[in-house]
Amino acid sequence: MSSQLITSTRDANPASQFYSSLPNSFRNKSVLLLVLTALLGMLFVASLRFGYTALADVPLWSLLQKLWSDDAVTDPQMQNLLSVIRDLRLPRAVIAAAVGACLGMAGVLTQGITRNGLASPGVLGITAGAGFCIVVAYTLFGISAPEQMMWFSFLGSLGSAALIFLLAGASATVSGPLGLTLAGIALSALLSSWSSGLLVLNEAAQSELMLWLTGNIEGRKLAHALPLLPFALAGALVALGLSRSLNTLALGEETAQGLGINLGRLRLGALIAVVLLTGSAVAMAGPVGFIGLIVPHVCRALLGIDYRWLLPAAGLAGASLLTAADISARFLFFPSEVPVGLAMAVLGAPFFIYLACRRRGTVL
Repeated sequence: MSSQLITSTRDANPASQFYSSLPNSFRNKSVLLLVLTALLGMLFVASLRFGYTALADVPLWSLLQKLWSDDAVTDPQMQNLLSVIRDLRLPRAVIAAAVGACLGMAGVLTQGITRNGLASPGVLGITAGAGFCIVVAYTLFGISAPEQMMWFSFLGSLGSAALIFLLAGASATVSGPLGLTLAGIALSALLSSWSSGLLVLNEAAQSELMLWLTGNIEGRKLAHALPLLPFALAGALVALGLSRSLNTLALGEETAQGLGINLGRLRLGALIAVVLLTGSAVAMAGPVGFIGLIVPHVCRALLGIDYRWLLPAAGLAGASLLTAADISARFLFFPSEVPVGLAMAVLGAPFFIYLACRRRGTVL
């Protein structure tokens, strides 16, 4: 009798009825997004908790309450812990999550629009272009304000992305997976060498930017990232708006055109989104590689090729991956830290070699 009462009560619940009426695929994908969100939340808390300075036995929630409380804190030890969270770890966690989300979504876009499983902002030279323009701004024009340098980051990512997309659309030899990948690697190597040459000629810039060029978020301030977050959000919204068209493009260019998709407009929208996402990420943390390559493959294995789910999942997974890499970078050579870009390279380089050697799955 009691079991029948529980069943009838559950069936009478409108929320339960609505959830049970959804397709299994929708329920599974929504649950996976919730899991990724919970994972990101746990990693964010871990980023605030763990590091060189121990938080002793004080609960993190108590520290956060005191951080936003108007009451004055007189205990020197508590003041030191609050300063560590407010000035170091909170900005670092926010920037790691934002940069990872930007690069994850940009990776899905570049692979989707080029239909190339080896494409990513790092492999195609888009991050190198953004980094090169920032080096030019610092060494040749003396620009160091984050509000000004971000425009050079957008300019560099725009130039590199436009060049790669034009090559992919104009040349049959370059538009293939191998040709496009080689063109991007060559462009990235060229821009990186030019950046190194400018730094060699300017010792002050070399000491200032060399660590940043490896991909580093240590010491970053929220004041540097806040002006970039609206651009990153705009890029994410543009990317989500292209999801249905990308689903159609996955059927083939001829089929997409037959179904009314304007390929030129789709590529332009993807270019704008990639520029906003990659330019924001590079301006915040430098050229961090491999996130845009790894995350799309992992998310496709979990969710399939529906870009309506793939893009938000890539944002959450990218944020989680870079936050986890940042936490691990604090302890690899403890008490010294390594840049998060180097920690990502340790994981990403073998993954890229695996994808390059495996012929199947490189064309989407």
